[in-house]
Amino acid sequence: MTHSPPPDAAFPRDAGAQLPLGDAEPTILTDRTQRIVEVSPLAAQLFGTSQAALMGRRLSELVPDLAAGSTDPTTVEARHADGTPMRLRLTVQPIPDDRALVATVFAPPDPAPLAEERHPFDQLPFAVLRFDALRRVIYANPRSTAFAGRPRRDLIGMRPADFALSTAMGRRLETVIAEVIRTGDTSRVELSVGDEPHETWYDATIAIEGRPGLPTATALLTAHDVTVHHLAEEELEASERRFRRLAEGSQDVISQHDREGRFRYASPAAADLFRREPDTLVGSLLSDHVHAEDRARVQGVLGAAAVGERDHPVEFRVVRADGSSVVAEITAHLADPGRPGDLELICITRDISQRVKSEEVLRAASRMEATATLAAGVAHDFNNLMTGILGNAELLLTDPTYPDAAARLSQIADSATRGGQLAQQLLAYARGGKYQTATVDLNDVVRQSLSLQKHSFPPRIQIEEDTDPHLPSIYGDPVQLGQVVTNLSINAAEAIGGA
Repeated sequence: MTHSPPPDAAFPRDAGAQLPLGDAEPTILTDRTQRIVEVSPLAAQLFGTSQAALMGRRLSELVPDLAAGSTDPTTVEARHADGTPMRLRLTVQPIPDDRALVATVFAPPDPAPLAEERHPFDQLPFAVLRFDALRRVIYANPRSTAFAGRPRRDLIGMRPADFALSTAMGRRLETVIAEVIRTGDTSRVELSVGDEPHETWYDATIAIEGRPGLPTATALLTAHDVTVHHLAEEELEASERRFRRLAEGSQDVISQHDREGRFRYASPAAADLFRREPDTLVGSLLSDHVHAEDRARVQGVLGAAAVGERDHPVEFRVVRADGSSVVAEITAHLADPGRPGDLELICITRDISQRVKSEEVLRAASRMEATATLAAGVAHDFNNLMTGILGNAELLLTDPTYPDAAARLSQIADSATRGGQLAQQLLAYARGGKYQTATVDLNDVVRQSLSLQKHSFPPRIQIEEDTDPHLPSIYGDPVQLGQVVTNLSINAAEAIGGA
């Protein structure tokens, strides 16, 4: 409802200059009955209405607890047009030369009396401060002492630049508070209190209380101590930098993967192994770059690492961008087994193609050495066989009527048979180790081997047989078993000869 002022109380417009502080602070001019006769633009904005709507109304409608006749500054509760209560500091000033008119000036409340009031925020476990439109502290809870670095009572009336913050950070906070009060937008800022390395870090949120832009609007700041979290983040970043330096200097490919094996990072060495730029690998699956026949083995390594197991290195073939493949070796482990949440795997992949080639050369050399050893053994055996054959043949040629000519001829035949068996051994070796097995009497093997060699031993060496007639038969290759007995007897004869 709008009231019109009585004619006798109308305030002449050309006397507007008499409004004390009318252009600087919200001011309302009333007559002796507290009826409003003039309103400054700031006062209309403060109460959320127009100047015309306030004209003719009684001041008590806006300030119900106004004490009539008092000229001392006092803090009162006023009403906004939408019913919102407002704490205001009110000063009543008579108009000079016209005792019938009174100017009432409104301003933000004095912070000191408000600080004495008990507040629900006093019990909160984090710092809470309230700032007026002039960026002065009008309330601070007990926890704010640690944040601002000042006793709670001393904080009232101070600005952030007076806190234990650095000068730059204090001014920054004042700017943020002013912007929040002007726009009404909530802001969040990270602040540090104290000097390195003992500084404390806070995560501060600043939100408006009241209507943006009004001189009665306030800003509420809540600050949570996040020093532990901040230090953990710094340590994590330092660890990440160390990891990157190590990875970038390694000839092996060091990579980070998620649970499915998808690349999150690949070190520069990936360019040589995968023939792809490391950045192009990010987002792709490791299995996409593995030969189809080897994917199961690589997935097994990743699966074991995902549950905290560390498997032995596994060989696999990397499929390069050009379609060629190269032999590599991979190991995997959890990046941080004790950290819950997102699982991350660290893989180390090494190009072992040169090592594989070297091993093949060594195997070839080993085969050549084995062939040479075999050739030497065969030559030795053939020499023994030929000694028996030639010795018996010469005796028979010298004296055809030699008493045991039949036995000598039998030895010649046995030696020839033995030579044929030796040739079969060579053929079996050439075929990859295929031998003929049968039921074998070890006593017969020993007797046949010794009878073939007894004439090739020096005269001072005598052979005595002591076999067990009840020795059970075995299943094996008689030629190989006979070769074992022959080699043992030759070694024994050589040892006696060198004694």
